Amino acid sequence: MNKLSLILVMLVASQGALASIKPNLYKCKGGDLEILYSTSGFDGRARFSVMNANDGPTNPGISASGESIKSQKTIVGTLVYAMASAIPDYKTVYGTLVIPKINLSQNRAGASSVEFKTTYFETTKKTSIAGPDFVNGLVEDSKTIEVTCTASSVYY
Repeated sequence: MNKLSLILVMLVASQGALASIKPNLYKCKGGDLEILYSTSGFDGRARFSVMNANDGPTNPGISASGESIKSQKTIVGTLVYAMASAIPDYKTVYGTLVIPKINLSQNRAGASSVEFKTTYFETTKKTSIAGPDFVNGLVEDSKTIEVTCTASSVYY
């Protein structure tokens, strides 16, 4: 191994003490939406909330925690989703946020934060008493909203 290679190995090894940190808090805004997703809160449970300026009895937004929040890794990032509302034999509404993989750097003040743009999907799935195969027309319809998010790491 030559001196340059040895210096590079030592430099990389010394940087290992400041390994990247995974974000655990995402705050997003776009359109009339404010989205907050925390991978773990004070009680160790995840939280996912979506507030809309138009929230009300027919559009309640999302307030989910723990196992009612689902996530799935995909090629475009992790899909984090939860049910917003359900009206039996009519429709169920879901909210999904696409979260790309992010590594935060460590500095003397703590972990950094990263701003990014992503997509929020509001999906309406029509239902019937006989099941989705008996719904005429479009069964799943999604509205997309571009949001700007900040990923950070917080300690509870």
